[in-house]
Amino acid sequence: MRAYPETWLEQKVDGDLKLKSTYKKRQPVHVRVNTEGYHTADGTPGWFIPGSFGFCLRCGVVHPFAGKESLRLTGLSGEGRSSATTMLTLSALRYLYEEDDQLQEVAKKVLGFTDNRQDAALQVGHFNDFLQVMLQRAALLAAVQKAGGSLTESEVSDAVFRSLGFDRDDPGVRAEYMQEPDIKGNARRQVQDIMRAILGYRVYFDLRRGWRFNNPNLEQLGLVHIEYQDLDDLVGDASEWSDAPLALQAASPVVRKRLLVKLFDAMRQGLCLASRYLDRTELDKLKTSSFANLREPWGLTEDENPVAANWFITTGKPRDEDRRNVEYLVSGSSRSKLGKEFKRPSTWRETSSRSETLKALTKQVANKMLGADGFGVFNPESDLRPFELGVGGEAYQVLEVLLGDITTLLDSAVSELSLHPGLIVHDCPREADMSERLYRDYLSLVREAEGQLQQGNSVPFQYIVTTTSPPPASLCQAPYLVLELKPGDEQDSLFKKRLDNRLPGF
Repeated sequence: MRAYPETWLEQKVDGDLKLKSTYKKRQPVHVRVNTEGYHTADGTPGWFIPGSFGFCLRCGVVHPFAGKESLRLTGLSGEGRSSATTMLTLSALRYLYEEDDQLQEVAKKVLGFTDNRQDAALQVGHFNDFLQVMLQRAALLAAVQKAGGSLTESEVSDAVFRSLGFDRDDPGVRAEYMQEPDIKGNARRQVQDIMRAILGYRVYFDLRRGWRFNNPNLEQLGLVHIEYQDLDDLVGDASEWSDAPLALQAASPVVRKRLLVKLFDAMRQGLCLASRYLDRTELDKLKTSSFANLREPWGLTEDENPVAANWFITTGKPRDEDRRNVEYLVSGSSRSKLGKEFKRPSTWRETSSRSETLKALTKQVANKMLGADGFGVFNPESDLRPFELGVGGEAYQVLEVLLGDITTLLDSAVSELSLHPGLIVHDCPREADMSERLYRDYLSLVREAEGQLQQGNSVPFQYIVTTTSPPPASLCQAPYLVLELKPGDEQDSLFKKRLDNRLPGF
């Protein structure tokens, strides 16, 4: 039962969980079907979910009833031919410039042919827009990394401006975004300030909710994490909560912070922000200045209407036949997505210091496994995926399992409260979709942890791994290489006998 979303469950009299009556008809059913979709005993196993796609059985993400199914289950080519053509073209160009060493530079190009002028214009616009968004996101990510991993709101626009190289005193660079690249003095500085302001607006606009389903932004990919300044001081100051509802007064700082982060995230992703980059008056001035001084695509075009800040309300949106009268309102009512999040029991559940310790350790291990781009999360409320990686890519699911195993193993070595035995046995943990580099880095991480925790000849944990893929050279010899195994012979197996893959009685 715990595999179902908590909003689908309710408690029985004896304390056990059961499905709510309204969700019983949507209970997933295990099926086996053949290639024609008919039920067969030897068919491909799968799950059938009656009705709409309510939640993912793999990752546990819950979807609202309203909305299109295509947005929940969309694929790479879900937007049509333009997206697919753009991705194929970029893949071909990346291969030509990064891997092909046979062709000359002048020959590395892609030619496109079409019998429809309108289709050609549409594809060119799509391709240019895609490159523009990717370049802007790359500049933001590079700016964050160059700043040591964090930027304040006031530093973002200038940091992105510099990451793009627009601060260089080069007429060729200025010609990329200035209509008059040879201007000097204060006039040049004013145009550069206009460019910074537009970059600040585009960064905010790109991080909003419900934008580019097939091209998620940096925050959705886990490459950028947004926090709120002085939030810990606010949630820990009891005087600030003296007039709040009793539930908030009685809540711990951890629960208050969890609630405020959910609230602020919903407001920020709905563009409910008091920022000069989203001020309607400033945007009107910026559009006029941009049209007069900047080149496309960096400047705001004549037919482009920048979106100003929205307003957050705690009631539902009023009914109005003209959507323009209410489109600037973001609802946070009890029936909204945010309101349903607030009503979940897990939102108000207190977390122990042990959970916070494991969260911090998970983040450190993830950074070691995947570098600065790795973002590990420990979620004690999840039965499906208690350990998550905030970055996709190769061996994603395998790495999540290894992340949890190594985190709990290392925790057992440093914490007296851990109930972990301090022993893990992995039987060939490298799967086919896990690259050799990642596998070697993972084993090197365990070796590094051993060196840090070792006291004399004693190590506070034991890790046994059988592998058919060669480990790093430093681990291919004693004392790490203990036994060479041979398939087929019980005497040359790890436990000197063949183990059954099922326990008696199960």
